[in-house]
Amino acid sequence: MKIAGIHVKNYRSIEDLSLNFPSYYSAICGKNDAGKSNLIRVLRSVFRAPDRFFFPTEQGVSLTEDFTKWKEKDTNPRAIEFCFTLVVNRNDDEGLYLFLQTYLQLDSAANGTQALELNVEVGLRFLADATNPQIGIKVGSLQLEEIKSQDVLKKIQSSFAVLFHDSTEFFHPYRFLESTGLFREMSPTESKQITEAKSRLDKALTKVAKRNQNDLTEVLGRLQDKYKLGLSITDRSDIGEVPYSITLGTEDIDVELERWGSGTQNRTRILMTLFKAKRVRDSATSAQKVTPVIVIEEPESYLHPSAQAEFGAILRDLADEFKVQVIVTTHSPYLLSLEHPKANILLERKCIRRKVRQTAVVDTAGDRWMEPFGLALGIGSAELAPWKDALFTSKDSVLLVEGDFDREYLELLKGEGHGTNRLLFDGQIFAYGGKDTLKQRQLLQFIKSRFKRFIVTYDLDAHDEVDPILRSMDLIKDKDYFAVGKDSPGRRCIEGLLPDSVFQTVYSSNVELVQKLSSGISKEVKSAKSSLKKLYMEEFKKAVLPGTDGFKGLYGLAKKINKMIAP
Repeated sequence: MKIAGIHVKNYRSIEDLSLNFPSYYSAICGKNDAGKSNLIRVLRSVFRAPDRFFFPTEQGVSLTEDFTKWKEKDTNPRAIEFCFTLVVNRNDDEGLYLFLQTYLQLDSAANGTQALELNVEVGLRFLADATNPQIGIKVGSLQLEEIKSQDVLKKIQSSFAVLFHDSTEFFHPYRFLESTGLFREMSPTESKQITEAKSRLDKALTKVAKRNQNDLTEVLGRLQDKYKLGLSITDRSDIGEVPYSITLGTEDIDVELERWGSGTQNRTRILMTLFKAKRVRDSATSAQKVTPVIVIEEPESYLHPSAQAEFGAILRDLADEFKVQVIVTTHSPYLLSLEHPKANILLERKCIRRKVRQTAVVDTAGDRWMEPFGLALGIGSAELAPWKDALFTSKDSVLLVEGDFDREYLELLKGEGHGTNRLLFDGQIFAYGGKDTLKQRQLLQFIKSRFKRFIVTYDLDAHDEVDPILRSMDLIKDKDYFAVGKDSPGRRCIEGLLPDSVFQTVYSSNVELVQKLSSGISKEVKSAKSSLKKLYMEEFKKAVLPGTDGFKGLYGLAKKINKMIAP
């Protein structure tokens, strides 16, 4: 099943809000008290699983407690309204699909029920004078009467159509208490029958556990931290709900999941929930088959920024690959979707006459969609967008260089033709666009925390300005950062490492550009420098071969970087 849209009215901070979820992965972001938790409450109140004696009851909706406070005096009658647009797939949600088709006696020709998907609109209206909400459901163009609407909603709820994972509260699988004597007194024949049945059950459960263990290990294998997973059955007293224990291991240890760090526990449990949804989707036809939507609160909890970035990429990839809808609430930029910007939802609270009021969606359309998210996350606004390639790379190492030409020279050094002089750095080479960018200390510190290895280079002529900033971040010169170029006029940059022959050829053919360098007009000087840099690169690539003396200066640069990244 997929949730295509939600519309909420008069619930807590949400006065009138509509959200759309266009892809398998969606991220809801916003500052604290923006309304994210209220949306989760809405989902939990409607899509809660049927109560069991060992599960806490999900919190319901109270008109007295939950109606939007600033509207209480002006609204009559008072009502809280939820509306959900659901998509039920004929193959992935076969149990629910067939139930709707059979129970509602839908005419396939008139209502298109043989189509791949059914659109189901679920509406609930909570009124002051009613114990239970009014329920209205529309399937395709067919509006259901009240009783049938109630039955359809119960079917959706009983299908576990939405799975919830709160990263701040770990769920420990329920383990049945030991029997208190009901089956203690058995005849020898009964005892033998039970022993034989238990043996057969053990063998069957072992096969199931092994198959799930292998598949889960493959999912966990996508993480940079490699774990082997162990599954064991802890109780066989209920075939429908078989409790299990989990161990994670490295090359030399196996430890129960509860004894690993919070970040590892949380990440593993989320992946297991996603894996569970995939197994449902891939399962054979059954009356219970409904691929669940997974709602995850703060999946970045307990994870270092570098692990957040990796985990965010894995969640997005698996949601698309498994075709399982994942909706997350988050405070982390690493959990946003770069591939589908419209799938990122930013919430804020409106201020009216200096009073905080309703939750609203921030407009993030256009190429600069990241800026509002950056502002909400407290890491800059326009400053965030230029760094998006560094923020969202899957690499765990980054090399910051001043400009695009610096990056291109370093990429040239990666070629096999350079032999032992080849640049060995395989992380992200990111051009930050000039020394002033390095003055954004808070943002730079944020980028630094994202990577396991963080190296900064800058032009030698900027050393006096840049060096104090990097030292204040506890970075060490020649270990974490260094200047590039030769200490002579015009050579205090990466081009200063090129052979003289390159300059001679470019200068002799571009006298007018060279003259502009001393014009005194900043705009002309800047334009001339940019044009000459491009010409240097073209001439260097054309005239200088790998392994020759012309690469000598750049080989020194590669050697320095290789030394810095060496274990």
